[in-house]
Amino acid sequence: MNSAKIKWLVSLVTSLIFFANSTMYAQDRDDKHATLEHIHSIKVAYITDRLNLTSQQSQVFWPVYSSYEKELKALRKSYFEKYKGVDKNDDHVSRQFFDDNLDFQAASVDLKRKYRDQFLNVLTPQQLANLFKAEHDFNIMLMQRLKDKHNGNDGVMWKVHDGR
Repeated sequence: MNSAKIKWLVSLVTSLIFFANSTMYAQDRDDKHATLEHIHSIKVAYITDRLNLTSQQSQVFWPVYSSYEKELKALRKSYFEKYKGVDKNDDHVSRQFFDDNLDFQAASVDLKRKYRDQFLNVLTPQQLANLFKAEHDFNIMLMQRLKDKHNGNDGVMWKVHDGR
């Protein structure tokens, strides 16, 4: 084989590998996005049911809750991004991690206080109290589902443990 054919073949193989990797990455990203959307729709149904939201309440509640979730996600991301890839075995880093975690928790509480009045414009005080319990219970259910899937019990349906 002459060198022109070898270069062409290497170029072709490299292009195919690049294309296959980018296609798999796009599929993984699309699969992850679809999975996250599916989980979110289950969470919406779960919380709607747990809070016994009326259709009128749902129309007003979910946009407010979505804003709350976006702000909480941004807080969480800024906290965890700071320590991504950092050696937490270092004493100074560990102490700073702990202090920053306290700040993150305080900011989370402040965010809940910020949204409390907006939630109470839509929800009863009892529903608001149940909201955070429902979120907690949903997260436990989700973690159990992920654990089951990791352990090979992929066929297990969503277990609803509402903790009522």
